[in-house]
Amino acid sequence: MSFKQVFFGHKYNGNRIRQPLLSPRHFMPHTATSNIGQKITTIVMLTSTIVLLMSLAASVYIQGTTFQDSMVDKMSTMARIIGDNSKEALALRKSYLAERVINSLELEPSIQLAYLFDRENKVTAQYRNKSESSLAQELKNSPFKIERISEARDSEKMKHFLDLRHLTIYSPVFHEGDYIGCVYLQMSQNLIIRNLLLFAVAALAMLAVTLGVAYLLTTRLKRLITHPLHQLVDRMNEVSSEQNYCCQKMPIINSDIVEIKTLLGGFCHMLKQIEKREKSLQQYSQGLETQVRERTKDLQQTNDELHVTIQELDDAKKAAQEASAAKSRFLANMSHEIRTPMIGVLGMAEQLMSRDLDDQDAELVKTIYSSGESLQAILNDLLDISKIEAGKLELDLHQFTPH
Repeated sequence: MSFKQVFFGHKYNGNRIRQPLLSPRHFMPHTATSNIGQKITTIVMLTSTIVLLMSLAASVYIQGTTFQDSMVDKMSTMARIIGDNSKEALALRKSYLAERVINSLELEPSIQLAYLFDRENKVTAQYRNKSESSLAQELKNSPFKIERISEARDSEKMKHFLDLRHLTIYSPVFHEGDYIGCVYLQMSQNLIIRNLLLFAVAALAMLAVTLGVAYLLTTRLKRLITHPLHQLVDRMNEVSSEQNYCCQKMPIINSDIVEIKTLLGGFCHMLKQIEKREKSLQQYSQGLETQVRERTKDLQQTNDELHVTIQELDDAKKAAQEASAAKSRFLANMSHEIRTPMIGVLGMAEQLMSRDLDDQDAELVKTIYSSGESLQAILNDLLDISKIEAGKLELDLHQFTPH
């Protein structure tokens, strides 16, 4: 594992980052393995898509609301005009005049259905756009509710209602403060939906174009980040392969990004620290080798002196053993040599003691015999000493009186 691989966790070759050798996925359950350029592109594109989709949704909502408000205003205006033009027909209960007024809605193709009610909420005139809806559809899906006419009359204000399919207007008609009828207009929501779909398609097309431009810009701008990092990884390859921690070989990287400048500064500082510690380790290693050589030389000299001392002690031991053996042999030989004439002396003394001697001569003979026995005991002791040194001492059994 190289220094570069430990620092970044990726194997870099040329201008391309390959599969990471030591990546966070070794320590986490699951992590993506894309390089930084792909991540930047993904983040920018995802952010742009979310922002544009939110903007698109807001635009569609605002556009739909605005279009609905404009349609409500338009229908309210038409209902008010029809109401004003129908006052005479409603007041005089002239149906043909009411039909003439309400049929003027043919000029507005968005109107599906229109009713003109009198003061008893009975239909005086009606209009149906045959191209927009059929009678069966109106009977099945009609949003008209009679109670809403009473609500508009009681409030003396125009009422509009929206559902998924229709936009309806209830406009009460008053003449000199008296309620004389109500205008009902119904328009399909298909026009609004069609306009919103067209707007959404145009917005999606704009979204695609915007994302394409954003992708191209991101591809170009991400080099401002990835190129300095690639140069840094190249330098890390050199550090890993050549073990050269000199910071003067760092490539000149022009970048206005503060984080990249900080990263480069930190990397240079780290290389300086590593180079400093490398030199310290080399000096310490050289000093340690010198100390080891000196200690080895001292140990060798001490070992030689110890061998000499051991040899001298061995020689002294051998000399002492030889001297002790010579002494033992001398004592043994001397004991044997002295024992022979001493036995003769004792024998002669016994012979003299067996003869008739005067008292003085007998006393002298006894003295000679006792002295000989004492001398013989001394010789026996010397001989025992020689046997002890030779390790051949044996017990000599004799009877004796305990008393």
